[in-house]
Amino acid sequence: MSARISFALLSCVVMIAGCAPPYVTHNQLNRLRKGMQHESVLDLLSISPDNPLRLPVRSGNYTVEFYPLQVAQTSKTEYTRNPFVQRDNNGYIKPGQQETTSRRVKSDVKANVYFLYQDDRLRYWGMMGDFSKSDDPEVLELAPIIYTQLFLQGF
Repeated sequence: MSARISFALLSCVVMIAGCAPPYVTHNQLNRLRKGMQHESVLDLLSISPDNPLRLPVRSGNYTVEFYPLQVAQTSKTEYTRNPFVQRDNNGYIKPGQQETTSRRVKSDVKANVYFLYQDDRLRYWGMMGDFSKSDDPEVLELAPIIYTQLFLQGF
């Protein structure tokens, strides 16, 4: 009996984990704090980063990671015309038939959000342009290096 319960609990955990969005949300970003351990950030975000980038900087051990961020969600209605609709002699649609069908289509608008770690502690996070606007002089100094390295890597 306990094996069945264990299997049921494991199945629930797998299903819930599969429902996590494939992007970072603003609610998750609001819960971040400067100085958080790298593992704590990963637990909070519940998705893996895209290609972590190690920065060749002498003043510290820096890593940059980035994740997709949902910045908006759009919704529209698509209409499809039925070419096989039957009409009566007067040109009216016969009862029980539809000339068009519609469906709602949702799509996510995403951008990347970047995380800067120093010695596995969260130092700064934001959109690409935010690094060059930081109040932190060290982050300001790193901004062009980050941009260059990401550009060279093709991100």
